[in-house]
Amino acid sequence: ILKLNLLLVLLSVSIYSEAPEDELNSVKVIISGTKEAEGGPWGKEADDKKAFKDVRIFDEISEEYSKELLKDAAKNFNESFSGFQKAREVARKKQEEFEKEEKYYRPEEGGWRKREDEEKEKRVTEKIIIQGRKAAIASLIKAMKTMDKIQNPSVEKNNVYLDLKASIYREYIKHQFALKNYQQTAGILEKYLKLGEDYEKEPHPHKMLAMCYEFNQKYAAKYKEKSVYEHYKNLKYEQLLRYTELAYGKDSSQYDRVLKKISRN
Repeated sequence: ILKLNLLLVLLSVSIYSEAPEDELNSVKVIISGTKEAEGGPWGKEADDKKAFKDVRIFDEISEEYSKELLKDAAKNFNESFSGFQKAREVARKKQEEFEKEEKYYRPEEGGWRKREDEEKEKRVTEKIIIQGRKAAIASLIKAMKTMDKIQNPSVEKNNVYLDLKASIYREYIKHQFALKNYQQTAGILEKYLKLGEDYEKEPHPHKMLAMCYEFNQKYAAKYKEKSVYEHYKNLKYEQLLRYTELAYGKDSSQYDRVLKKISRN
């Protein structure tokens, strides 16, 4: 589920550099303040990076530092996933409690009292789910911020890094879309589609992004922002066409129908 098995193993994953060992040792001497460098003619003072923010970038781009960040991001992701599953389970049990309750309605109350109770119960369970989604989003934002700190090229090219980043984006998108936060959803959807060819070829992100653009289009119409309206209308049609192409193929009747509608508009 969502490559969860991959992520749970992440804590024990090792990411190896492709550089030759002698080259790596040379780099360690230059940038990481190892024992070999400390005894050099410049002394320890030359390796004192505490007072110089820009020089500390050497530590920040190290492979070990990036691997630790990757573990932290995976932890945040797993917390968001398990936390939301618990919220869904709490909501399910709450619904079961409501269904087991014995309720009596007077004949003159008709069906309105029953509908009122059902709506109240629904609001209770929905509130639990919404709170679970918001908590999950908070953890996913932490994960995204942590992933943004990773700067080591060998880690960034690794499949574990890419899979984790895609999974974080995907869960964030699903939660924000369910909460109808379309503007927040659109930005991460755009990033998701830029992760690589395999992700860009998934149909559903394009469909969801088209819906987000339509929301922005309606918002622009409300405030009579004509140029913004046209901008999002064109983006919406691009995404709809791409979704139809990926989902049904360019030779399909669905693609032809969408293309004709776009041409008319």
